[in-house]
Amino acid sequence: MATAKQAKQNLQIMLSSIDVPSLHRSGTNRHLLTTELVWPRTGIAKRSSVLTIPLTRGVCVTDIMSLAGKLCFKETCEGCFGLYVGLSETITATNIRKFLRYFAGKSVDILSDMVEDAVPVPKLDDIAALPMVYLSKQLLTTADPSLIVEGSLDLDTQDFTESPKEITVQLFSRRSIVRQSRSQKAQTIVREKEPDGQAVFTVCAY
Repeated sequence: MATAKQAKQNLQIMLSSIDVPSLHRSGTNRHLLTTELVWPRTGIAKRSSVLTIPLTRGVCVTDIMSLAGKLCFKETCEGCFGLYVGLSETITATNIRKFLRYFAGKSVDILSDMVEDAVPVPKLDDIAALPMVYLSKQLLTTADPSLIVEGSLDLDTQDFTESPKEITVQLFSRRSIVRQSRSQKAQTIVREKEPDGQAVFTVCAY
């Protein structure tokens, strides 16, 4: 039986803001934001993107950020697909390099004789977005980077036009946080798998 052809569109997906309540008592720190398109179109199982973003008291608003600092995807999508979002713990320059090894080893099939020295890794101060870095699978020496929250959302290309549309991905904690002081009993801030914020993206066809 013949089925209707699914709508195919070129979509731009950009981070607008992210708010993680469990981090509201934190200062300003940098985190890795991983976004993935799951089966964006036939034959493509996943597309991945990584940004380094600053959170101040658990909030990042991208209004004054450059395009490179908030653009996640410009991708051809077809019919229904998924958007996954994961936010890492606070990162340092060393964390970034470890994650680049993990991310490249997980995402890319390349020749085994490629070496790390052939791939320049930018300084932390210069990083607005981390593109795909082509490292050998031999560099996959670190564990999956720790995430503090994650979430996902089902999308459909027919819901988007050239007019920007905001979508919200609910985030859920990957950890339990208990705070205790000398004068008070232990207080549970958030439990694993409980809601812990949201990430807002702007999506439009182009």
